[in-house]
Amino acid sequence: MELTIGADTAQQILALLINMDKKIDAMTTRVEALEINLCDFRKEVREELRALGDRVSILEKKVVMVESRQIDIEQKFTAMDIQMESRFYSLEVLLDKNAEPPAARKTVPRQVAKGRD
Repeated sequence: MELTIGADTAQQILALLINMDKKIDAMTTRVEALEINLCDFRKEVREELRALGDRVSILEKKVVMVESRQIDIEQKFTAMDIQMESRFYSLEVLLDKNAEPPAARKTVPRQVAKGRD
């Protein structure tokens, strides 16, 4: 038994195969375009990440500078606080000395300058 295909059926199969080949070519073109877009996107992302990395390093440097400045300011405030406490202590000592009765103070006799008699 021999299988025969009519010319009309063969023509339809051929048209379907040609159409399918065109669709496959179109899909191949689209896939290639997607691959190119993906490659470009990867390059852009890589460049953006590099730029972000640069910005982060700049920010890190600025943060370090701000922290260093903050430490300097804290040290100056500490030094000023110590200086104020020292001055207040000195004032307290002077006030205590002035609060003593005059008899309790040490009196140092003044010497007459030589040559003036």
